[in-house]
Amino acid sequence: ASVPIFGVDTKGFVNQWNMKTADLTGLPEALAMGLPLVRMLGESSQADAGAFIRNALEGKEIGTLETSIYPNGMVELENEEANGLVTKKAMLVLSASPTKDKQGGIKGVSLVGCDLTDVAAYREAEQRKVRFMAVVSHELRSPLHGIIGLMDHLCDTEKQEGRLRFMKLVKNCANRLLDLVVNIMEMASMVSSHDGSAAPTKKLARDPVELSKILDEIVMLVKSSTDKGGNPLVKKSVQLVNDVKSLPIIEADAHKCTQVFYNLVTNACKFTMQGMITLTGNVDPEGQWVEVSVTDTGKGIARGSLERIFQPFEQEDNSAIRGYQGIGLGLSIAHEVVRGHGGTIKVESELDVGTTFTVRLPAVMCLPMKADSEKAKSTAEQPSLFDSYAEPG
Repeated sequence: ASVPIFGVDTKGFVNQWNMKTADLTGLPEALAMGLPLVRMLGESSQADAGAFIRNALEGKEIGTLETSIYPNGMVELENEEANGLVTKKAMLVLSASPTKDKQGGIKGVSLVGCDLTDVAAYREAEQRKVRFMAVVSHELRSPLHGIIGLMDHLCDTEKQEGRLRFMKLVKNCANRLLDLVVNIMEMASMVSSHDGSAAPTKKLARDPVELSKILDEIVMLVKSSTDKGGNPLVKKSVQLVNDVKSLPIIEADAHKCTQVFYNLVTNACKFTMQGMITLTGNVDPEGQWVEVSVTDTGKGIARGSLERIFQPFEQEDNSAIRGYQGIGLGLSIAHEVVRGHGGTIKVESELDVGTTFTVRLPAVMCLPMKADSEKAKSTAEQPSLFDSYAEPG
């Protein structure tokens, strides 16, 4: 078989171990037979695995179990026959079904695995990348604050116009770099809290927010802003129009909402060379949500790129000679912030026609879900299945 298949008897000892399982774990069938299976599985999932096998033995409906299998360090393998044995760790998603004897009685459980070893390695690499981003950006932030503070003082005291201009240029560059560092820190924090490897560094505030006022301020700011090259953010051949009427006050993080819509509007400005950028609003008749759309007549996004534009450091054009500024964090931050509010962000686009981003936010922010933590707590309190097994006589 091309998939790992192994099984246990009613006491939980291995009675089936195919060649694929042997290849993945480095443990040959002859040594695997009779070993307590649960003790080979990841320590954090042993309680779940015990319940998983128990339910299968009882004929109950069960789903799947994601776990590692790693027979390293088992006392039963410390013998001459296993001398020099090199075992390997494999990540599997397991499904289980009871095996029956000729009389129809359950005599054990057969497990079929889907190999996730490469996926697990990718996840670990992603987590390391996120931790690296967090550490480096944190170390960069303090000296940047120092540079900006010193340049503020020098600009206030400098009288010579030429030197003052260069000082302001240094300060502006440091501010742009600080913005980038803060964005990387926020993204690292969001990704870490999303995958459970860390708690979020900052919880969302619960402010009374009137989005129409925030959008007015953003449009006013963007119209008077320039890009890093000193050019107006809104091109001369582009109209930036705010058609959002009065919206009801919602519960949200005012600062984060500003960040979301500023990112969307400036992103539209970046890719729209002529035509219009329009902001529109919509309200649920039952008062459950508000919706804001940012529509542009820019270059549009290819269908194949729509799925990845919300990923960190992703842009439609990732080539070294791309003509647009930024490192691809604006949309990913917007996506995570909206998601943190319990809302949604959608994109519709057509090449050479334009793009529309639509953000829907609930009138009341979603409360943290308690079900997952309660489930984890009850699972952790369950005894491991192999605790009740007798060693083979």
